[in-house]
Amino acid sequence: GDALGPVNQDRGLAMLTILLTEDQFLCSICLDVFTDPVTTPCGHNFCKACITKHWDIDIPYQCPTCRNGFNTKPKLQVNTLISEMAAKFRHSSMWLSRKNSGNRRTCSMSLI
Repeated sequence: GDALGPVNQDRGLAMLTILLTEDQFLCSICLDVFTDPVTTPCGHNFCKACITKHWDIDIPYQCPTCRNGFNTKPKLQVNTLISEMAAKFRHSSMWLSRKNSGNRRTCSMSLI
């Protein structure tokens, strides 16, 4: 009963991660999988370092995705769900690419 709770939760998160596309884990500034993802007041996600650096250069403060403007530097919310999912995605995609790159030979045997 209760002992399976966390396992089922992990499996559910893994299945959700598989259903989402890589684009949903990519920062539109660095075009890489999120690192320390944060959410802007308009609801868009970026790596914390990317959006911080962007706002150090780009004034007035605007969301790079929707161009929504802010009078003052917005307070960024850490997005723990996206962070966990991006970490799992990064791990699984690295695992898959490593797994696939190690076995490049194609089977020449006919199935007919």
